[in-house]
Amino acid sequence: TIASEIGVYDYDNADVVTKGRLGPGEMLAVDLRNGCLLSNDDINDELKSRFPYKKWLKQGVRYLDSELIDLHTAAEPFDAETLAAYQKMFNMSREELNDIISVLAKTELEAVGSMGDDTPMSVLSKKNRSPFDYFRQQFAQVTNPPIDSLRERIVMSLQTNIGRETSLFDIGPEHANHVIINSPVLSQRKLRQLLGQEMFGNSHAFIDLNVPRELSLPDALDQICTGADKAVADGKLVLLLSDRYLKEELQPIHALLATGAIHHHLVRAGNRCEVNIIVETGVARDAHHIACLIAYGATAVYPFLVYQSLAPMASNNLGEAIVAVSARVFSKSCQRWASLRSQVTVEHSCSRSLACMKKSSADVLPAPSAAFRVRSLRTCTRTSNCLPIVPGIHASHCSKGGC
Repeated sequence: TIASEIGVYDYDNADVVTKGRLGPGEMLAVDLRNGCLLSNDDINDELKSRFPYKKWLKQGVRYLDSELIDLHTAAEPFDAETLAAYQKMFNMSREELNDIISVLAKTELEAVGSMGDDTPMSVLSKKNRSPFDYFRQQFAQVTNPPIDSLRERIVMSLQTNIGRETSLFDIGPEHANHVIINSPVLSQRKLRQLLGQEMFGNSHAFIDLNVPRELSLPDALDQICTGADKAVADGKLVLLLSDRYLKEELQPIHALLATGAIHHHLVRAGNRCEVNIIVETGVARDAHHIACLIAYGATAVYPFLVYQSLAPMASNNLGEAIVAVSARVFSKSCQRWASLRSQVTVEHSCSRSLACMKKSSADVLPAPSAAFRVRSLRTCTRTSNCLPIVPGIHASHCSKGGC
C-alpha cells in the first residue's frame, strides 16, 4: 500500500512485512517476472551494474581547462579604429559600455535601472529594436523567479557538454564521448581549446553569418541552413556561427535569427542531435542576450566584442593586468545571470513578437554604415595566434593583430 499519510489503512502489525518512507526523487518498482518488490536502492544497484559506466566515463569524457582568465584578450586587442568600426557595426553605444558592460565586469552584477522606465515594449515601439529586446521582460511582466545554479545547485547546473547526443535507448560507450565545460559562456582561451586539433579541430565547420547585402533575409537564412546541412552530412560535430570577419560588401545576419533558423531547420531534418552550435558574435553583450541565444539552440556563446571592448577600458585605468580580471569577472557574471534567465522559455512569446518583427523588417538586409571600414592585411604577423577556424581565413581578415 502506498499512501501520502501514515495510518490510512488499519493493518495489524503482524500482517506488515516491511514499511518505510519514499523520499524525494526515490521510486519503487514491482518485478512481475520474479515476483518481488524493488526498493530505490535495489533499482539503483540493478541499473549501475548493467554497464561499466565508470570505465566509459574515464575513457570518453574530456574536461576543458576551467581557468576563466583570458590572457590573450590583453595580448591581441583591436586597434582603436578597428574597435570603433566594430562597435558601430554592432550598435554598441557608449551608454552600453559605461552603464552595462563596465558595471557587469567590475561588480559581477547587472546594472540597476529605474522602475519608472517608460520605454515602450519592443513589439509596440516605432523604433528599430534588437531582436533580443522582443524577449526582455519589463518589471510588470516578471512572474516567478527562475532557478539558478548558485542557490539551487542540487537541481541546476551550468555545466555544458559538447559532443554528439545519442539515443537513451541504445546505451553504449559513445554516450561518454563529450567535452565538458563549466559554463556555456566561452572565453577566447576556451574557444581556441575547443577548436584545437586535440578536440574538434577536424570535426567543426565554420559558417559565416556575413552574407552579400543584395540577399533578402529569407534567402540569407536559407543559405546558412544549407551550409549547416552540408556540415552535418560531412560528419561535423560542431558548427561555429560567426559574424566576426566583416567585409565592406557583406552584411551580418543577426546571430539570434541565424541560431534559431539553423536550430529549427536541423530539428525538422531530424539531425539536430548530431551537432553542437557555438556562436561567436558581437551582438551578445549581457546575460539576457546570452540566455536568448541558448534558448534558441546555441550550445555555447563567445561574445568577442565584449572582451575586445573591455581591453581599452581596463588598460586606461590600471594597465593590462586588469584586462584579464575584467574578462574573468564578466564571464563569471554572465554565467550567474544567464543561469537566472535561461530557465525562461523564450518561445512563449516568439510567434507574436516575430510576427510583428516581420511586418516592420525590410525585405532586404540594410546596407552597412558608410563609416564602416575594416582594414585587411595581406599577411598576418600573428598567424600562430589566430583561431584555427578555416585555413587561410586569418591571412585575409586579420585586423592589425586583432585575430
